[in-house]
Amino acid sequence: MSSPKSPPTKQQQFRILLLNAMTRPQAAAVVALTIIVALWVSPWFFLVGAVFYILVVYTSLQDAQESRKVLNEVLYPDRSRKIDVNRLHGGYRTAMQRALDTRKKIESAVTATDDVGVRKALADSTKDLDDLTGTIFDIALKAESLQASLPPSINTSALNEDINRLERIISTTQDEFARDQYRATLDGKKQQLQNYSDAVEALNRWQAQLDNALSTLDTILSQVLRIRSSEVLSLSTATDEVSHSLKEEVESLKATSDALDTVYGLSK
Repeated sequence: MSSPKSPPTKQQQFRILLLNAMTRPQAAAVVALTIIVALWVSPWFFLVGAVFYILVVYTSLQDAQESRKVLNEVLYPDRSRKIDVNRLHGGYRTAMQRALDTRKKIESAVTATDDVGVRKALADSTKDLDDLTGTIFDIALKAESLQASLPPSINTSALNEDINRLERIISTTQDEFARDQYRATLDGKKQQLQNYSDAVEALNRWQAQLDNALSTLDTILSQVLRIRSSEVLSLSTATDEVSHSLKEEVESLKATSDALDTVYGLSK
């Protein structure tokens, strides 16, 4: 068994962000323009270009939303999954769109925070947003597929009556061959009832978890707005609450995902 991967250090994250900032198209354009102008006009433009280059790199490093995107792509590629709401229908699509809209509001609020320290703290505490909405999308796809596979209607009362009737017949039948046939029928009926019950339970659990996930996103949005617009007694405590809420919800969603996988055997 492989040992768990240690989380990246602050230095590793900074190196990734710095490399990205130094090689972004805007930075490359400044370097190219500086070389051309300096060679054709005056070598002094190398100094001017260096100042502009540093400014572009610094501005890029201050972009919390871009930084989170870069780190997710490099360190957590599973968080960078593409979400296509058009693959969902009805209530699942509506709920997914609401989750994405709320995430966008949270990210916009973080980016618009004036204080650099607060902005960085909020960006760090909300880094699991992509993982949360990505997991919501994955489960919505599974749940919709599972719901579509269920029979339009099943009479569980009639099925239970059949099970009870077969059990009575088995207990009174003397013919061994007939008893074996009844047992096989009984096992099939029980399996049918169990599969249906498990599917309904998994879907009910997902609906409850979905409501909770959407509520959590709304709560996080309100927390972010409160933190960025007012003086809080402890920034660390406030942002830790946001981070904890996100991580807790992601873990709960992944447990729900495992439950759905168990029901209809999806490969992970």
